[in-house]
Amino acid sequence: MPERFTCEITETVAMEDTQATLLTFEKMRHAGFHVSIDDFGTGYSSLATLQRLPAAELKIDQAFVKDLEHSEMSRSIVRSIVQLAKACNLRVVAEGVETTGQSDLLVEMGCDDLQGYLFSMPVSGDDLQKMALNRFPSNTAEFRDSLYATSFINDIT
Repeated sequence: MPERFTCEITETVAMEDTQATLLTFEKMRHAGFHVSIDDFGTGYSSLATLQRLPAAELKIDQAFVKDLEHSEMSRSIVRSIVQLAKACNLRVVAEGVETTGQSDLLVEMGCDDLQGYLFSMPVSGDDLQKMALNRFPSNTAEFRDSLYATSFINDIT
């Protein structure tokens, strides 16, 4: 069931040895894994390399998210990253979302998924399982169907 897991590779690591990264990404995608480029925009990415990598999504680093509500420059950068990702047919995840204002702006810009303290503090594996099974006191988390499909839940219970 590799399609139920996302493998995140930081932008910096992905760009260190682009030929090795390309081969690794191709093998992972062929095996069915969801491959994500994490911390996009903080390293030294090349758009030509991004175009060749068979990634499924880009994760916008929290450094750009934190100032969204107060900085037109941050909004412009994030908007550009979202548009670039969409043009490359990639999902977009924003990390470090802490306020409803950030969340609203990111959704308006077209982000597919949001992560951050607004939704949940880090939780242990046991608590994550309880949340997925709806046995956790705070049922505010939502999970992708691909990750917490019934067959997967049955496998871990």
